[in-house]
Amino acid sequence: DADGNTIYDENGNAVTEQVKDGTVTYYDLWPNDAVGSTELQDDVAADYTEGRVMTLDALQNTDPTDSRDGNVSAEGRKADGIVQISTTSDQDATAKSTANDLGSGNGAYNACTNNCSTFTQNVLNSVFPNVDASQQVRPSGALRLLYDDASVVAPNNLYNSALKVKGAKRVRGPKQAEAK
Repeated sequence: DADGNTIYDENGNAVTEQVKDGTVTYYDLWPNDAVGSTELQDDVAADYTEGRVMTLDALQNTDPTDSRDGNVSAEGRKADGIVQISTTSDQDATAKSTANDLGSGNGAYNACTNNCSTFTQNVLNSVFPNVDASQQVRPSGALRLLYDDASVVAPNNLYNSALKVKGAKRVRGPKQAEAK
């Protein structure tokens, strides 16, 4: 209240209110160590970036991947594409809870089935169901001996899919990214 006292709801829980402060919370998933050319479908130790609060300007103009615990080098560049999606405070809480739950579960990193884009799609789907940025990958030639066909959530597909979510706004990047 105006005097700084905590207000409680009918269940005895403290009532909170989110106030726009111009920040975003950045989460990410990386492999803890570099993934070898024969490990693309293997589960390896993961490095989850916990919610890092930063300004949208910092997200646009700096490398958000530079504060991780793992042994893989940061990207060393600002993001290629950023999509901002309008959400309510409840949707923000759900997305943050999902990101924290996925990260605290310490699920393995897998370049095909649980990569940074898969992680982000799972968080996005906790608020906006039915976002599907997967594409079928069918290895050819000698790679068929090492790898099975896979459905992979690819970064460019996720960028394109995020742009289609109601309330989405392109902050940085092309109107559409080419999936390769």
